[in-house]
Amino acid sequence: MFNEMDRILDSMFDNSHSFGRVGSLTTRHPSVDIRENEAGYILEAELPGLTQEDIDITLEDGVLHLSQSSKGSGDSNAGETEQQEQTKPAERYLLRERNRAEINRSFVLPKDVDQAKVQARFAHGLLILELPKQEKALPKKISISAE
Repeated sequence: MFNEMDRILDSMFDNSHSFGRVGSLTTRHPSVDIRENEAGYILEAELPGLTQEDIDITLEDGVLHLSQSSKGSGDSNAGETEQQEQTKPAERYLLRERNRAEINRSFVLPKDVDQAKVQARFAHGLLILELPKQEKALPKKISISAE
């Protein structure tokens, strides 16, 4: 049944040199792990094929936003605009399965996160955010003055 559906869809996009359908703009939600320890929280997001420059991290009103808006992971034309891609005279896609994608994830942070001390690092397709907890306020001794 699925083979028949693929055949019908392929015939709709029939081109004598075509191998299949062309990818489209989509939204991806990267896989994320969040752990907690005494010092804080650790958020790890899988972002394969991206570079540090592709990733935007913002923190606003206790909400952490991860985003990226460019070509999909591993795309050899990652730095090109749609117009530049279309104006290449001797090149066109015969098969395109790697979709262009926009990454967008948001996380409401626990109230005990010290937002001023959040740190991020990125290596081998893994974004690691360290979200330290605020130091607990110690009780303050208040002395009574004599009149």
